[in-house]
Amino acid sequence: MTELDQALLFLDATTGNPLSETTFGPGDTPSITVVRIGDTNQSFDPTAITDHAPILTGKTTLNIDENETVVSTLVGKDADGDTLTYSITGGVDKDLFTIDANTGALSFIAGPDYEDPTDSGGDNLYDVEITVSDGTNTTAQALTISVADLNEKIAITNKLINENTAGATVGDLSIIDTDFGTEVTYALSGDDATYFVLDGSTIKLKSDVSADFETQSSYTLTVTATNSAGETAEEKVVVKIANVNETPVLATALTNQSNDEDSALSFTIPITTFTDVDGDTLTYSATLSDGSALPSWLSFNTSTRVFTGTPLNANVGAISVKV
Repeated sequence: MTELDQALLFLDATTGNPLSETTFGPGDTPSITVVRIGDTNQSFDPTAITDHAPILTGKTTLNIDENETVVSTLVGKDADGDTLTYSITGGVDKDLFTIDANTGALSFIAGPDYEDPTDSGGDNLYDVEITVSDGTNTTAQALTISVADLNEKIAITNKLINENTAGATVGDLSIIDTDFGTEVTYALSGDDATYFVLDGSTIKLKSDVSADFETQSSYTLTVTATNSAGETAEEKVVVKIANVNETPVLATALTNQSNDEDSALSFTIPITTFTDVDGDTLTYSATLSDGSALPSWLSFNTSTRVFTGTPLNANVGAISVKV
């Protein structure tokens, strides 16, 4: 080493293997000087220093009020100064969260409701694992998100509606504090308020709005109540959309098929013919267009989606098949 107070690294003169070890800390830029008896000193810089894995700083338990979505912006550090990316890689409640890969901003997809927890344990403690990467090395950190109860001023009888129901009724509003008075008017605000309407104290979807779970699984509203004295109370309400199993749809129409008599037919229904927005595994069946069974010469394999058969002279003509 070039400084007397730094450790010496001794090498075997024959093999070149180290006889001792020296540990470099994060941020060190070591310079090695080779000393050989009877020769001048020769210096060189190492061409490769072990890449350090990044770390996540901060607490492993984070607190958030109910109905809020923003949890925290996670901070990673890397001794080598590499650009870091963040991802959700585990935790029993991982599907309830989203993270910005570049900034580390962690959020709930829908604001949690303390009175109706959706975490796996049902105790308002949500478990998620975050991984930070420098492009070569990764470090995973388990986090617990603790949801706190708020003293709510406005109650609503229901906050869950099924998707695909235009004009659906959400729930009825009421004031919890009896001192607030009984002559109350309500108003909705917030970006998602444009999808809803108030019918007195009842929140409804607009008649031309049909919520789609796959497009947006929750809507956040701010409800403001005003009494006869002009006093106001405000509450954030998260309306959740229930996913309904939807019917598969025809994505690509099948083309008509023709075949000569006494010749074997084989036709496969392309896998892209039907799509399902829920991502379910599809099963197939085939009948004549009127719902009756296929003719005896024609069969359909429901697993492989393949029609096979050999029509005879007596079978000449057109048939209409429904898949």
